[in-house]
Amino acid sequence: MRYISTAFKGRNRTSLNLLALWCLATWAFLYWATTLFFTRPPDPHHWAELRRSQIPRRIWQIQLPMPESIPASGIRREAHTLSWLRQNPHYTYTRLGTDDAREFIQTHYADRPEYLETYEALQNPALKSDLLRYLLLAAVGGVYSDLDTKALKPIDDWVPEPYKPHARLLVGFEWDQRDEKAPKWFTYPIQFQQWTIAAAPGHPLLHGMLDYVFVQLQNLTSVHNTTLDSLQFTDEEIWTATGPRAWTETIWRYLRDHEGLGNLTDLSRLQEPRLLGDVLVYPINAFGSGQIHSGSYRWLTPKDGLVKHYFDGSWRVQM
Repeated sequence: MRYISTAFKGRNRTSLNLLALWCLATWAFLYWATTLFFTRPPDPHHWAELRRSQIPRRIWQIQLPMPESIPASGIRREAHTLSWLRQNPHYTYTRLGTDDAREFIQTHYADRPEYLETYEALQNPALKSDLLRYLLLAAVGGVYSDLDTKALKPIDDWVPEPYKPHARLLVGFEWDQRDEKAPKWFTYPIQFQQWTIAAAPGHPLLHGMLDYVFVQLQNLTSVHNTTLDSLQFTDEEIWTATGPRAWTETIWRYLRDHEGLGNLTDLSRLQEPRLLGDVLVYPINAFGSGQIHSGSYRWLTPKDGLVKHYFDGSWRVQM
């Protein structure tokens, strides 16, 4: 029988404890060093949430009947609509007609009965369409685009990755004066188009636009001393009350008051999307390519083009 002294047993136990402490210290040092000098991969779920766009996956288009009293050109609807469906298979697509529009306003603006009353009183389909797009986006958000537009890129690719957590309203130009002489229908050196708009629901700029529209409509009934349902609007009045002139005025006031934009000309010759607060402003080619002005890419589809607008002009009263 082999005899092991108590002293040897004590030394062996001490050695094992020291070895365990050394291993623990080594592991702690390596863990500290890797966290200090190397970037740990982000948690996939958290990363996906961070990079998710603020714009809901909804596409809205409007098709309202054209009264015989308003001469207008036709719209090549179905071919353009297919482009939106093919480019964005994971989006909900809705085209609203007369009954759908009434139901939407009743449902989402039950506490504002004057909205439906005003909408129903308007006889001009351009005015109704303008008002309806603002009501849609303010209530539930998504992407609105006219029927005479073609989607060039998937909506998920519109917003640059760094901006996705922040951009809550996407707007673009139809006119950038640069060194040109402005035609009479452009009031500002920059005019924002409103044939394609994307927004998160409840954006304050859209609610500001609704307030602006209702004030303008009330002013026009007072000037003409008539009721809204009897008022015959000129193109100029449409631009000013609900159209791109009104939209530009509202965007300009918002960017000036909330983001400190000094002048609209500060956005002239924009080459890349620019984020001002939560408003992402796109250069001319994003939504307004193919024009003979504003430095737009005229002949072929530009690499930064998102939407092609065909300018069918179905809204015009004075053709």
